[in-house]
Amino acid sequence: MNPYQRIRKTIKWGGAVVTVLLAAAWISCIWTCVTWRHASRPALGVWAIWHGGVVQMGNDSGGVAGAAGWRCYVFPALLNWKPEFGYSVGYWEFVLPLWIPVAISLTLTATAWRLDALARRRARVGFCPKCNYDRSGLAAGTVCPECGALPVSR
Repeated sequence: MNPYQRIRKTIKWGGAVVTVLLAAAWISCIWTCVTWRHASRPALGVWAIWHGGVVQMGNDSGGVAGAAGWRCYVFPALLNWKPEFGYSVGYWEFVLPLWIPVAISLTLTATAWRLDALARRRARVGFCPKCNYDRSGLAAGTVCPECGALPVSR
């Protein structure tokens, strides 16, 4: 297996896993809110997954008051569809909707699947995998006359 095939395979399957996990987190955060607060670093504020996005909240005095650790709440919520940054007196909040990383991951994964399918089709039909030259009249072991690439071993 050549290194490009290995890279495409890793991107295809790794991207598929990441896309499914992000989509599951996006769908599940419609009904739940999962928050995390660092015990020894209150300046990190509160990280939450809720309303369809990742929310980071804090204040200028070094975090948000409350107990450290993980919390989970169940309640219906509306989805955030656009990124937001809010600041009021001493308090700030940043929201990144999870559909954005889902869309980016899905696009990259779909592109990798498409490129892999094209490469397999070209190799099967008899085209050069590098420059797409038609190798139908060439002997089996000769290099491509256009780019000098070696033939694909089957």
